[in-house]
Amino acid sequence: MTLALRRASALVLTVALGTTLTALLAPAPAVAAPHYLRPGTVQVGYTDSADRHRAFDRTDDVDLPLGSWRDDRGRRHTSRVYATFDLTPLLGKRVHGGSVYIQETSAADCSRRAIEIWRTRTISRTPSWATAPERVRKLDEVLTTSFCPGQVGLDVGDAVIEALARGRTSVSFEIRVPERFEDKLSYGRTIDWYTGVVLSVSYNSPPTIVAEHRYTGGFPCDDTAPYRVLAGFAGWLQALAADADADDSGRLRHEFEVWPTADPAAVATYVSEFGSPTRVATATVPAGALVDGTTYSWRVRVGDGADVSDWSSACSFTVDRSRPPAPAVSSPNVPPGGQAPIGERPVFVLDGGGDPDVAGFEYTWSSPSTPGCSYGSLGQLECDEPFTAPNTVRADAPGGTATVPLDPPSIGRQQLRVRSVDAAGNSSLTDGRYEFFVSREGSPTITVVGDEPAFGRDITLRIDAHPDVPPAVEYEYYLDQGAPQVVPADPDGSITITIPADDAESHDLQVRSRSGNGWLSPPASWQVYYQPWPTVRSDDYPEFDGPHGGVGVPGDFTFLPPTRYPDVEGYRYSFDFGVTWTDVPAGPDGHATVTWTPEVSGETYMEVYPLYPGGTQGDYSATYYFAVA
Repeated sequence: MTLALRRASALVLTVALGTTLTALLAPAPAVAAPHYLRPGTVQVGYTDSADRHRAFDRTDDVDLPLGSWRDDRGRRHTSRVYATFDLTPLLGKRVHGGSVYIQETSAADCSRRAIEIWRTRTISRTPSWATAPERVRKLDEVLTTSFCPGQVGLDVGDAVIEALARGRTSVSFEIRVPERFEDKLSYGRTIDWYTGVVLSVSYNSPPTIVAEHRYTGGFPCDDTAPYRVLAGFAGWLQALAADADADDSGRLRHEFEVWPTADPAAVATYVSEFGSPTRVATATVPAGALVDGTTYSWRVRVGDGADVSDWSSACSFTVDRSRPPAPAVSSPNVPPGGQAPIGERPVFVLDGGGDPDVAGFEYTWSSPSTPGCSYGSLGQLECDEPFTAPNTVRADAPGGTATVPLDPPSIGRQQLRVRSVDAAGNSSLTDGRYEFFVSREGSPTITVVGDEPAFGRDITLRIDAHPDVPPAVEYEYYLDQGAPQVVPADPDGSITITIPADDAESHDLQVRSRSGNGWLSPPASWQVYYQPWPTVRSDDYPEFDGPHGGVGVPGDFTFLPPTRYPDVEGYRYSFDFGVTWTDVPAGPDGHATVTWTPEVSGETYMEVYPLYPGGTQGDYSATYYFAVA
C-alpha cells in the first residue's frame, strides 16, 4: 500500500489535535501545581533510507513519514523522525514528567501499530539516514491499535529530568517503528506536519521562604541572640514566600512551627492558607499560649501543592507583657504648681525609681500616646522601635533617670504627663504628672514697617525679642496656622520678614523667640483684618466720644481706603441719612478730607462708600457715629 505524504483533511485533524493538546497541556484554573509547558523545538525532521545522505526538515503541508512505505514509483523507503527541544525555560524548575505527542494522519493498516521513542545524543539539526545520532536509551513504546489514526503519547519524563540534572539545555529524541517491524509496510504511517512533534512537560517551580522577609511582632526576625523582647504583638509571625509560577498565587500553604526555645519537643503548628508571593503570610499565636518571660523560637516552610520548601532557620523572641511601674517627675528650676522661669528653659527629671523593668520614658503635654504600628508594602506589620518616636527618652540605666529640657506648648496652666516604658514597649498603666504655670511675659514684639497693611500689598514686619530675656538666636513663626518657619536672628537679635497680603480677609501671625540657652518664649500674636469699607477719622468730632464742637462749628472728616480694596478714586458720603450724597475725589495716597458744619446739636452719623475706577460704588459702606454739642 502506498501512503500519501500530502496531508488530507488538514483542518479537521488540526482542530482535533489542538483540542486534545489543550486539554493535556493547560491546567484547569482551580488546579494547583504542577504546571505544564510546551518547550520550543530546535529541530523537527525525518530521514529516508532511500536517500541516505539527505536530511528532511519538516515543511508546510508535507506530513512526516514513519516506518516503511513506497512512493508513487513503487520505490521502497524507511523513515525515522527526529526532534530536539529547548529545555532552557525549565532550568531551575522541578520536572515531574514529560510526554512526546504525535498526531497520525494516516496508517497503512490500523490493526498494526508499533511506535517507540529513544533518547539520542543531542543534535541541533536534522540528521540524514547516514548520519543518524547515536541512540542512548529506549524510553517508551506504543503497541495499541485503538483510535487509528489518532494521537500517540510517549513517556519521556526521565530523559528530560536527566538532561536538566546534567545542566543540558536541550534534549533529542528518535521516533521509529521497532526494528522487528520496521521493514514491514503494514506498520507505516504519517505524522501531521502542522502539529509535528510536541513535548509536554509537567513541572513546578518549588517555592521558597525569603529569609530577609520574616517578621516577629512587627520587627525583622532575630535568628541570633540577643533576641528581641516583645509585648502586644509577640504572637504575630509573618513570612514571605517566593514562587516563580504565577498560577500559584493564592494557593500557597505556609506552615509555622513554634516552640519554647528551651523545650524544642513542645512544638505547636499554625497554618496559613491561600498565600501569595506578593504578601506575607501571617500566623497568630494565641496570647494564652505564650508565657511572660519565656523565649520562643519559630520556623516556617511553604508548599504549593506539588513541592514543599525546606524549613527556614529559626527566629526567636522573648515575651514580656507586664507593665512597668509609674515614674516620678521633678524639676530643678520649676517649682511644683509654680511658674516656669522667664528666659530659662524648664528642666524635668524623670525617675524610674530603681525598678530594672523601666528602660525609659514617654512624655506629653496632653494624653499619653500609644506607640504606633502600620503595615508595609508586603502586608507586614511594622512597629516603632522603642524610644525612636518623638517625646521618648531612654533612662541612663535600667530603673534610672532621664533629664530633659522641654518647651511648654502655650501660656497658662501646664501639665506634663510621663509614663515609664520597658524594653518591650509596655508603658506604665498610670502616669506621673507635674503641674506649673507659664507666664505671658517674655514674648517678642511685632512692629509693622512702612505703610499700614492693605490687601494686595506685601507687609513687612520687624520682630524683636523681649528686652528682659537672653538674646534671641532664632525665631519660629506660623502664618495663618501654616507650617512652622524657623529664621535665624540678625546680629542685633531681631528679624524682618515680609508676608504676602494675599488673603482677602485677614492674616494671623504667631511668633516665638528662642534664646541662646535654648529657652523658647511664649508666643506673640499679630493679626490684620482687611475690611471692605472705608475708615473715617475726625479729631473735631471723634466717634463714640460724647458731644464735641457745636452748631456752626466746622469739623474735618478724613476718609481712608478699605484695606481689602485700597485702589479707590474717591468717596461718596452723606450726613443726612442718605437723603443727599456728595462725591469727593481721593488724593494720591487714597485719602480724602471734607469739612462739614453741623446745623443742629445731638447724635448723628455719616455714611461713606468707596468709589472705584469708572465711578463704580463699592458694595460696603462705613458708618460713623458722633455727637454735636
